[in-house]
Amino acid sequence: ITGLAEHSRGSHALVRDAAQELSREIAELREAMHRGVESAELRKHLDAVLKKQGLLDKAVKSLGKT
Repeated sequence: ITGLAEHSRGSHALVRDAAQELSREIAELREAMHRGVESAELRKHLDAVLKKQGLLDKAVKSLGKT
């Protein structure tokens, strides 16, 4: 049981860290938009952010199943 509790705490910490990183990347994307960065570069950054968001969503859902 101790190992399971430790694993759960670790998983929650990883999800929290990933969410914070995603928030930072969204802020960077907004800043890039305000700076007028080229649309192709913005699209590339947005695609990467959306991919990470999808992975984070899956991780959060999997935590709810345990």
